[in-house]
Amino acid sequence: MPADLPHLLRPRSLEDSKAQKLSGKSLRYVLAEHDVEPWLATTLIRETLEKQAWLKANSPLLLHLQYVPVVAGLKYFKSKLDGTRDLDQDAFVNIASNLLVTEMCARDDKIITSDVTSVFDFMDSHASKRLSIGEWAGALTVFFAGTQEEKARALFDLLDEHSKGWLSNEELQQYLIAPVKAMTPLEASPLLPALLRLCADQIMDSASFTDKNKMSCQDFIQWQSKSNNVKGRISVPKKSNLIDCLSKTVEAEVHRAYLQSQQMLAL
Repeated sequence: MPADLPHLLRPRSLEDSKAQKLSGKSLRYVLAEHDVEPWLATTLIRETLEKQAWLKANSPLLLHLQYVPVVAGLKYFKSKLDGTRDLDQDAFVNIASNLLVTEMCARDDKIITSDVTSVFDFMDSHASKRLSIGEWAGALTVFFAGTQEEKARALFDLLDEHSKGWLSNEELQQYLIAPVKAMTPLEASPLLPALLRLCADQIMDSASFTDKNKMSCQDFIQWQSKSNNVKGRISVPKKSNLIDCLSKTVEAEVHRAYLQSQQMLAL
């Protein structure tokens, strides 16, 4: 774990008081129920990042998105959803294809559809054929043009469903769905709710936000900024470091919960 992130996402026992506050079933009970064994989250996310880099350099859609301002791009997608927040495969293919066609001199429907579908499949790591707002917006934000602050602010505005000016723990979990899913194998999908709650709780508890129960827009921007630890205030320097911390946390907590589940089964 990076030296400047001593507390953020620090693995903690699932038996501690914070874990006891998590709603739903704990990791150890879900592991025992579904007979899931520990896995290498860092390996899975590394493979995802490698595929992301390849697509960014080769996909006509993603090559185009790099020239679309992030605010305009997210606004365009949102405007096509008729008030809904989730995005299914058909809707994504339709929206993204129309966006791409307007910029291509020659239209080839088969090539465009194939490319856009490949991008959706990449974002849909568990093949559910539907993406939550955190999944599609978080993924697309990476490819749109803009500074880190512009991207963070645009993403915050989308996640803040009722324009409150802050994100709740549940809205933060929306943001974390994509990376946590990408580092969790399909057979371990029943663990996702518990993993998301755990990661969001630890971020809210460990980072230096003004309010431990809310994440303001400025908190969200600072959390994603390149700032290092200044005067005891913790912030995440790079998204890659956040992903690295998340994957290590997932591995550590799943392994600990697995040992606990085995002990529980042995009783």
